[in-house]
Amino acid sequence: MKLSWPLTIVAASTALGLASAPATASADTTWLVNATFTGGGDLTGSFTIDQDGYLTAGSLTTTSGGGFPGYTYNFADSYFSNGDYYVDFQPGYQGDLHLAFADSLLVGSQYNPIVIGNLLPNASYECQGSFSCYDLGGGDTRFIGSGSAVYVPEPATWALALVGFAGLGAVLRGRRRLTLAGSAPGLPSRSARRREGWCGRSGSNRHGVSPNGF
Repeated sequence: MKLSWPLTIVAASTALGLASAPATASADTTWLVNATFTGGGDLTGSFTIDQDGYLTAGSLTTTSGGGFPGYTYNFADSYFSNGDYYVDFQPGYQGDLHLAFADSLLVGSQYNPIVIGNLLPNASYECQGSFSCYDLGGGDTRFIGSGSAVYVPEPATWALALVGFAGLGAVLRGRRRLTLAGSAPGLPSRSARRREGWCGRSGSNRHGVSPNGF
């Protein structure tokens, strides 16, 4: 069986396509977040939006900077809300971590920028010390200066990708065996056989003349 490069390309494309395929609204979408505040301090963590568009899990941690001590916002102990383009964590109603995104959170992508700046309603910020933090009506506030979220593929997506890579490996191993067989000692190369019309089975070429001229 002859394995061609087009088949190899198809297998590679399938594997890579499955590994990088975006999530859709029919599956849960988990995001890894990494950002920096303008006044100092970082934000890291993750959260999950389910197939119905609701925030179902999350843990986001801010570090100290700009007068803020830092805090870990957990799904289990915060009032939370979300939309297609934002998430809110409000522990004890006296603080708020509000993150706005440039692209929809319902469709996974390899890069979803966090909206930066200090203008409502699209600012991304952390507020502490006020019952009005959710609308910047009071308390101390610091804004996100840069950052983004990255989609984490579901286990089923990784499993499909692994199947694709396994198929690619089988194709490449098959090509290697064919190459080794075609270069066995004592046999003319494939190009030489084509030029001379050589036939190893009968010991003569296609014109009926043996390789020794008899």
